[in-house]
Amino acid sequence: MTKTINGTEISAKVGSYIQLDDVACGYCLLDCDVPPCPGWPGAEFLIPSVAGHTPLNIEITGRTIQYKYGTPCVRIRIEFVGDCEESTFGSAWLYV
Repeated sequence: MTKTINGTEISAKVGSYIQLDDVACGYCLLDCDVPPCPGWPGAEFLIPSVAGHTPLNIEITGRTIQYKYGTPCVRIRIEFVGDCEESTFGSAWLYV
């Protein structure tokens, strides 16, 4: 998904850095169409997790570019894609 904020095109892509709310570290987005989990149904990206990898989708919800630690970022909504169960949702920052 691409969103224009103040004339700047913002999108999540493989290699983008996200920081989940209430989590001290962040993650670089991995491609869902390559190993270790090729073709996870309904997911666009993966992030590393204790159990291997977590599939997710990202929706840009922020209306303005903000700065954290001197780096531009925007708010996002994350869908943690469920495996034979309903997806769950959370919020995070996408660094641009």
